[in-house]
Amino acid sequence: MMKRQKSDNLDRMLSSRLKRALGDDRRADWFDVLERAGMSRTLWRWSRRRVLLVAGVLVLAAGAAGASTGLIPWLNEKPKLAPPPKYPICGAKDVNAKIYLKRAEKDWGVPPGLAGVVILVNKGEGDCALEGQPKISLVGRNAEGVRWQVELAEFVGSVFSPNGVITGQTLLGRVFEPAELRSSIRFWWENWCGPGSGSDAYDGNLALRLEIANGSIIDLPVRRLPACNNSAKPSVLRFDRAKSVSIPPGAALRLRAQIITDGTGKPLILKSGKVFHYRIALTNMSDRTFRFGDCPAYFEGAWREGNPNLPPFAAERYVLNCRSMEAIDPGETVMFEMKLRVSEEVWNGAKGELEWILAPDTKNPPTARAAFVIGGKPSSYSPSDAYSAFAPGTQEATFPPKVELGVKWSFLTPSGRIVPGSRRILMKGSSWRDGTVYAWETESGRVCFRLGYRESCDKGEAQTDPIAWDADFTGNSPGSIVVTYVGGLARDGVKKVDVTTDGEQLHAKLENNAFYAKIPSGRTITAIVATMADASQKKVSTLR
Repeated sequence: MMKRQKSDNLDRMLSSRLKRALGDDRRADWFDVLERAGMSRTLWRWSRRRVLLVAGVLVLAAGAAGASTGLIPWLNEKPKLAPPPKYPICGAKDVNAKIYLKRAEKDWGVPPGLAGVVILVNKGEGDCALEGQPKISLVGRNAEGVRWQVELAEFVGSVFSPNGVITGQTLLGRVFEPAELRSSIRFWWENWCGPGSGSDAYDGNLALRLEIANGSIIDLPVRRLPACNNSAKPSVLRFDRAKSVSIPPGAALRLRAQIITDGTGKPLILKSGKVFHYRIALTNMSDRTFRFGDCPAYFEGAWREGNPNLPPFAAERYVLNCRSMEAIDPGETVMFEMKLRVSEEVWNGAKGELEWILAPDTKNPPTARAAFVIGGKPSSYSPSDAYSAFAPGTQEATFPPKVELGVKWSFLTPSGRIVPGSRRILMKGSSWRDGTVYAWETESGRVCFRLGYRESCDKGEAQTDPIAWDADFTGNSPGSIVVTYVGGLARDGVKKVDVTTDGEQLHAKLENNAFYAKIPSGRTITAIVATMADASQKKVSTLR
């Protein structure tokens, strides 16, 4: 029998064991929790919940027997995909909705308009879902005589039965659940040239109507209207797929999870490209004996500091090794060994939060968190070692707003945030998007660059090629792609860059650690060769 830590006294321990031996009709087990929790629901966000969906769903799996050391060993078993449940269709009177409209900030290349969301609520007694494509229209006296049209975003299929969703359903949230957990439909509305155009306090007779296949007809009064961009064109409402509710109702697991640390308050040390070993303590917080039936899945992720919606440094989902346990007594703590492989894309010094979640598809799942830092051998590398354009004391450049907007979001990439003071314009072309090369350092030590609408980065200290390149193209299918230019970064020591296209060699413009070459229409890049100061030549891979 596994040794376990006890947080109760001897009397309580003997009492709980006697109760277990004689039978206890008050004890809770895993099947009871699952029954009360209901079936798991699909998770649909590019956030922590989206990562949980991609990793898999709660499954049944076998565990491995533990040793007698008091630590249950890690189980190298991934959850198996299970088909999502089918829910009954909501009754016509069970669906309620609200509409919210926000005037979008001005952005280059996007016409002014309104960002809208319709929040859908299930006010019935049981779980229910919607299917198919609702009829969407504008109704009311002030909609008469105004041209408008409804469109679906690309690849949606239908609003409530979107492409890529196995069940073909949208599960609705309940009225008692928080607003952020309810179902919703997002849409974009532009170019209203009718009464009240551009108003933020419209009190006219106008509503958005949803006619749903279940018989529900919902009119949502509109109090904010987009501006008129072009009176010769119709007003357009472009709808995205509906988002299902993400967390099921029902009973929560009465277990507390804790990541074991050294108790000093210092962050955990994770290493790039290595497996991190740690321990999880699960404590029964109820007054009932807890029994695992089939072992649940758990999620573990190493999230970046500052924004939990960014892709994690590491994320896995495994089956908990619980088969060797008969039960967890009230107040009892059991220790599990955990492993997590960290991405090689992480840089030393990066900070974040390690998160561990048991049965993440249940309501209020046991969750533990702990701060971490990526440790390793300190690096003395600096981008100025490879690019003289980034030498200390070089004045920072000012990027045009259209370029700065992309730099603002560069922290979404594995390279990390921009280093203040590192903006450079390495090469100037005829315009910001034609032959001008912008570059900047990142906290990972990589140098990123922007050329036209394309943005890319070198590999930092791991870079072995003398150049880092990207290319712009038109077309989106094999046989239709046409490259228009190629360019990027050239490290110190590069004296010439030649680009071969269909047998013809082009000499790229090279200056200030940047290169650029226009590609004749219809040509394909077959080779890129950098000539170094010692006259040696290095061929760079053209695979992308």
